[in-house]
Amino acid sequence: AADTLAALVSDAMSALSAPPIWMVVIRVYGSILYTTGRWPDAAAASAAVPLTEGHIDAWFEDCARHGVTAVLWQANCGGSLTYPSACAPLAGEPPLPPRFRIGAELHQQGWTAGDWDWLGEQCGRFNTLEVAVNSAHRHGLALILNFSVFDVVGLWCTAESWPDGGPLFDRDLWLWSRDQRTRLEGIPCYADPRVRELRLAEVREALDYGIDGIALGFFSHCDAASGDEPHRFGFNPCVVEEFRQRFGVDVLREPFDTAAWYALHGEHFTRFVQAVSAETRRRGRVLLGYARTDGIHGWAGPATPVISQGMATGGVHRFDARTGRSSDQPAAGFHVEYERWGREGLVDALVALPPPHPHGLDAAAAMREAAGVPVLVWRKIVASDPDLPDHARAEIAAVRDGSVDGYVLHFMYWTDCRHPRGDYNHPASLLS
Repeated sequence: AADTLAALVSDAMSALSAPPIWMVVIRVYGSILYTTGRWPDAAAASAAVPLTEGHIDAWFEDCARHGVTAVLWQANCGGSLTYPSACAPLAGEPPLPPRFRIGAELHQQGWTAGDWDWLGEQCGRFNTLEVAVNSAHRHGLALILNFSVFDVVGLWCTAESWPDGGPLFDRDLWLWSRDQRTRLEGIPCYADPRVRELRLAEVREALDYGIDGIALGFFSHCDAASGDEPHRFGFNPCVVEEFRQRFGVDVLREPFDTAAWYALHGEHFTRFVQAVSAETRRRGRVLLGYARTDGIHGWAGPATPVISQGMATGGVHRFDARTGRSSDQPAAGFHVEYERWGREGLVDALVALPPPHPHGLDAAAAMREAAGVPVLVWRKIVASDPDLPDHARAEIAAVRDGSVDGYVLHFMYWTDCRHPRGDYNHPASLLS
């Protein structure tokens, strides 16, 4: 069972007739809150039942019954984790501040203290990742941990919000503003070797649990919250100095080539991919790399949603933002060198995040051709009923026919859901 995904990836690389990889995202903290009955009905929260190992096992049994190949285990919650870790706090541990700052914006707390405390209590009942690994393998599924690359300890785990201590993340490891005065909370700078080593320690710790692989996920609670001022963040001293040495330009005071700037950040992120790849290869595990089809990942406010979402829209099915000619300039970002990841054998497959409609599969297929590795299409569907939108059904049919190598379905309940189950829930007709 531990080799399920690795075998399928190998098949996909060697034969077009290989079966598609059907992967479902389990957002752990949301699934706990729905399954126990704490969500979505606040009036019934007092009747919530404690989380059991049987609940988690039922999630995997349900996935296996519907033909799922592998589970993408999304265990991060705003920088905390839903399993014990020496690298991050357990969800529910850090006290909730009434407000917190993300980049240039001050946000009101979205969680209720009761829900946050309940989540922490459930995550403390037993080791959820350990149980998940055992359940996945018992039901013949591969379990891939969604490693939150850009959602680190920081939002709630600062000295201000947690003055008594705890596992804090040094603010100076986040992205610095160009004026050197502020930091983009929760978004680490992978040009800093200290960041790469800290995150690699967390990867090693997760692999020790017996998971089948790592997916370097780009999801972050900080997306679209860094403000709309172009090129505001990412000016950490180490990368500023390297740019000066390489190009003779002081980016803090002089005009600079923004495409070269984001390319340099991309090179450093690839260094992290190389380190994680070496660790997964050493242990015989799988590594999946998320990749935007437009070649850039960035953070920006509502005025530049294309870059924030890493996506070209409309009729364009192959758009590369790495040329620097896009009118959408992020507040911070980096070039995603997915072709290099494939060429150097760093990843076993890419997760296309998510290609635009109506030409999404064309963009994912172009990514596969450029990188030379299998590509899985990622889709997030928010709904309160069991029916998938028509475009998703059409995509699933096309994936089955071999347009790409697999499908990653993140199916989330909406707030008016009437049936408390894990919010990974997928309709029985998904793979029928």
